[in-house]
Formats: sequence, C-alpha cells, structure tokens
Amino acid sequence: MAAWSQSKGQTPLIVGTRFDLDGLSIAREVRRSGGPAWIQNFAGATRVIAQEARAAGIRSSVGCPIMVAGRLWG
Repeated sequence: MAAWSQSKGQTPLIVGTRFDLDGLSIAREVRRSGGPAWIQNFAGATRVIAQEARAAGIRSSVGCPIMVAGRLWG
C-alpha cells in the first residue's frame, strides 16, 4: 500500500491495520473484479474503511491485483 498527500498533518495510515471488506473499498473492488479498480470518491460511504479514508484525507483510490501463479494474491 502507498499513500501520498500534499497536505501536512493528515492522519497517517497505520501499517498492519486490518478491516472487513464490507462497504466501499479499493481492496473489495479489486477482489470482486479480479482486475484494476478506481474509486472516484468516498463521499456518502458509511462503512469503516470509507470513514478511515476520509479521516486520512484520502479522496480517491486506485488499485490493481497482484497475481501469483495465476491466482489473486493481494
């Protein structure tokens, strides 16, 4: 995972934090589709991942699958 922000003082993302894949999240979308995914914004999303994203100043998110031996690994 990586994050970048022009703003200083945003809430940092804590390495090792785990979340259920309920609700809007890039991890859920990549897992569901098996391909790349983009979330334009988290506005109106109410689950924990979206709340954490907004608290960290994340407005949009992009992700792609990591495939190992033809299987989704991450």
